[in-house]
Amino acid sequence: MIKPANINNIIIRSPNWVGDVVMATPAFRCIRENFSGAKITIALKSYVQKLIEGAPWFDEILVLDSNNQYSKSTQIFSLVKQIRFRKYDLGFLFPNSFSS
Repeated sequence: MIKPANINNIIIRSPNWVGDVVMATPAFRCIRENFSGAKITIALKSYVQKLIEGAPWFDEILVLDSNNQYSKSTQIFSLVKQIRFRKYDLGFLFPNSFSS
């Protein structure tokens, strides 16, 4: 069992679609309530960023976007480096795709 007191750094991979993000907001709120002392970062696509900005559940927003295949590959490696560097204790994955 995960003890919330032992979790200091969380990453959440947001759903990709506007409706799915709206439907996930109760889960986001629940995560914040259960891990109130943790820093919570949400990784999302830019087109859903406006839905999340200003929400009290997140401490940081990490935007995941690319315009072409080369930059997408570069972005993936950059994201992997960031995740390793930040040493997240826990992650939540909302999309059910391999690329997530």
